[in-house]
Amino acid sequence: MHVHAPLLSANILLFVPSSYIGIVEDPTRFGYGCDGFDSNCDIDRLIDECAEDKYPPNIDLSAANSCKDVTFASADDAKGCVVERAIAMDDCLPVMLTTTLVAETSCSTGVEVTATAIGCNSRAVEDISTAMVSGLKVDSTPPEVTCDLGTQGALISFHFLVSQLSC
Repeated sequence: MHVHAPLLSANILLFVPSSYIGIVEDPTRFGYGCDGFDSNCDIDRLIDECAEDKYPPNIDLSAANSCKDVTFASADDAKGCVVERAIAMDDCLPVMLTTTLVAETSCSTGVEVTATAIGCNSRAVEDISTAMVSGLKVDSTPPEVTCDLGTQGALISFHFLVSQLSC
């Protein structure tokens, strides 16, 4: 929605979009600068250039939080679950996702997700966001199964142990 302000010049009434009359930007509006227009009205007249990209990428980990419901055999498996479910987007630029394991305890890990908007010389504030999924359960001890057979091949005892998390 654009607010128009009238300009009077030689008895002609003109309407000018609000983006041309110095309306203060709302810092909570994702996509304000990258909207298909030359929003900053600079001399180069480029549309959706780096100077108009004022907001970092968004990271959505809502689906990745479901990884907390699973116990993984390794921290790398937990990281893979998060990578498959993490979503990042930027209103102006393509985004690269990277992940880092963050050790928490001997049987849990966290995954830090970093979204970097690519194309504007890696400006720290406008181009990088981080988020974290913590409390991912890891149990690298495999289940144990033992059977005792008698001399005639008959089953004498059967033992099945599923390792328990000690956290």
